[in-house]
Amino acid sequence: MMATTTLERPATTRDNAPAPSGTPQKRLTFAEYMKIERDSSIKHNFIDGVMEPVWPTTNEKGEPMAGATTAHNTICGNLIASLHIALRGSGCRVLTSDQKVFIAGKYGYYPDVTVVCGTPEIAFGEALQNPLLIVEVLSPSTQDKDFGTKFRDYRAIATLRHYILVAQFTTNVEHWQCDENNRWSLNREHKLLEETLEFVLTATSVKVPITDIYEHIDFDETEEMREGA
Repeated sequence: MMATTTLERPATTRDNAPAPSGTPQKRLTFAEYMKIERDSSIKHNFIDGVMEPVWPTTNEKGEPMAGATTAHNTICGNLIASLHIALRGSGCRVLTSDQKVFIAGKYGYYPDVTVVCGTPEIAFGEALQNPLLIVEVLSPSTQDKDFGTKFRDYRAIATLRHYILVAQFTTNVEHWQCDENNRWSLNREHKLLEETLEFVLTATSVKVPITDIYEHIDFDETEEMREGA
C-alpha cells in the first residue's frame, strides 16, 4: 500500500524570498514585470519581485541550452487534447503554457497546462488567478522547482485543487489533490501505461489513460536526450 504524504496549504507565499541569481537585482512590482514581459523575446517567471527565465539559458557547464524537448511538447499536447475532450461541455477550459498564473501578488508562473472552470479571474489583463488544475511536465532543469518552491507557491492559490506532475523520460504521473481542509496529499502515482488518471473537476468525472499522455513518446529516445543534456 502506498504511504500517504500530506502537505498543508501555505497561509501565505514565501516571505522575503532571495533573488534566484547570485547577483542582487532591483525588485519589480508585478505591473512593472508585466510591462517588461510584453516586450521580451523570452518568457520569465516572476518570483517575489525578480524576473527569472522560464527555461535556463545555460546548463551547469555554462553551455547554451534550448527550451523544451520534443518529448516535453508532445506530452503537453497530449494532455491538452485529452483534457479538452474530457471537459467538453463542463464549463471548464484548458489553457496552454502561454497562460500566466498570478499568485498572491508576489509570483507569476507559466504552467505547462492549466484548467480554469467558470469565469476566469484575470489580473493585469493577462494573468489568471483562479486555476483549478495545473500540470507540469518534468524536465531536468526544472523538476526540482516543479515539486519544491513552485509547488509551495501553487498551494497558496485558494482555488487550486489538483496538481499533476508528469515525467518525460519514464512512465510516471503523480496526482496531488487538495481536500476541503486545504490539505494536499498524493492521491495516486501512475507508473504503468495500462493505468488511468482519474479525478473529478466541478462534478465532471475526468479519465485520461496514461497511454494517451505518452502517445508518440519513445522512451529510448528520451533517455538519449537526458544523457545528452
